[in-house]
Amino acid sequence: MNKPILLFSNTTNNRNLVGEPVKSYLWYGKKSHIYTVGIYTTKYYGDVHIEGTLISNPSDTDWFDVIPPKNFNLLNIKERNFGTTFTGIYLFLRARIVPSLTFPYSSGYIDRILLIQ
Repeated sequence: MNKPILLFSNTTNNRNLVGEPVKSYLWYGKKSHIYTVGIYTTKYYGDVHIEGTLISNPSDTDWFDVIPPKNFNLLNIKERNFGTTFTGIYLFLRARIVPSLTFPYSSGYIDRILLIQ
């Protein structure tokens, strides 16, 4: 059984954040693979992007969304978690968060984002 990889941890005092890239199966010479991501939040309002790249030394412009961005802007929900599974061929994966400008950032945060590959 594969252990979860931490893509992101507590975001209490930051705005737009990008997690560190994680090597995916293609890096190790494997082909298409199934990935599962879990996003754990507390009163968070904003978007969460799971991004991939095919570039071995990527810059900020080399990333693309591997799943549609998850939007956490529902009102009156204190704790929300989201999980999904996707397949693909990527050299690296990462998480990027963009907090809502409509709600004060201090109203919530990302607890963690986990990846299993």
